[in-house]
Amino acid sequence: MNQPRLFVRAVILTVLLLFSGCMHIAVKARVKADGSAVVSYRIGIDPKLMSPTPDGETLRADKGEPGEPSFWDVSDKHGVRVLGKKVENFSDGRRFTEIICAADSPGAFSDDEESVRWDTSGGRWHLVWTFKCFDAGGTVLDTGRAGRDGKQAKARAYFARFNFDFEVEMPGKIFTAPGADSVRDKKAFFHRTFADLMEKDFTAEAASER
Repeated sequence: MNQPRLFVRAVILTVLLLFSGCMHIAVKARVKADGSAVVSYRIGIDPKLMSPTPDGETLRADKGEPGEPSFWDVSDKHGVRVLGKKVENFSDGRRFTEIICAADSPGAFSDDEESVRWDTSGGRWHLVWTFKCFDAGGTVLDTGRAGRDGKQAKARAYFARFNFDFEVEMPGKIFTAPGADSVRDKKAFFHRTFADLMEKDFTAEAASER
């Protein structure tokens, strides 16, 4: 497996399975007219919340500070450069961590577990960004396997409380974005829970005018 890992999977392995509570992940991809891309990965965690894990255990955040999520390794992808990193800690226990990266093409963010296709033919811009599904332990699954596994059903109920949002901004006005929850001019917005990401691969697709 390549060193760069799927962002969602990396966070689950290093944070979610260690600390329970509320979590939100947001990925924003802005594609410019020259074909280059700026992508931000952001995670928000409330480590003070207590809730049972899929195994019925309760984990307390006050046993130690959360470790830094390993989505930093997105910067190890060939052709990707880091524009900035930020960690914000708040008095109420919330933590926000963000990394912003850039590349000459959205395709640079692709790897074995995250497929990104960028097409400029036919007088349009076309982006297809696919995230592989995973199980509670971080193992990438074949699509549909989770639905046949009783243990996975228990884990899906747990992960339904955690949200994943993907926002893409295209160079021109978007005229189609299959599966998007909303489209506003050049932007398309996709919302999923982690339970959704256990069910099947998640694909964000958008095509815009040139």
